[in-house]
Amino acid sequence: MSRIIVYTLVSADGVFSNPQLVANLATYRDDAYYQDGLGVLSASAAMLYGRKTYEAFSRTWPGRDHPWADHLNRIKKYVFSNTLTEAGWRDTTIVTGEVAEEARRLKEATVGDLLIFGTHSLLRP
Repeated sequence: MSRIIVYTLVSADGVFSNPQLVANLATYRDDAYYQDGLGVLSASAAMLYGRKTYEAFSRTWPGRDHPWADHLNRIKKYVFSNTLTEAGWRDTTIVTGEVAEEARRLKEATVGDLLIFGTHSLLRP
């Protein structure tokens, strides 16, 4: 069975869903952050996204020249959404239904880790 790994930036006081905070965190991303993230990304079999993060990533990474771009553009992607009807980013599957149940199903069906970058909506109990 696969593991689900959450890789996200969190402020010292535990905030990671504030849009202003997220915008400001970009200034703290250095080479060590990118290398660490690349290692986690390279070792993963697929990405799990909520709709908002998926939409942001799908606008940002296709065609971009960045060490993460090759991995993000070719890795299998699952986006959890009950409103998204079309996924234009390569190798993306839209997953509807109850998140915990569908995530369990993906864990059982996937060989290798499933990675979540940032999406706080998938982590809610």
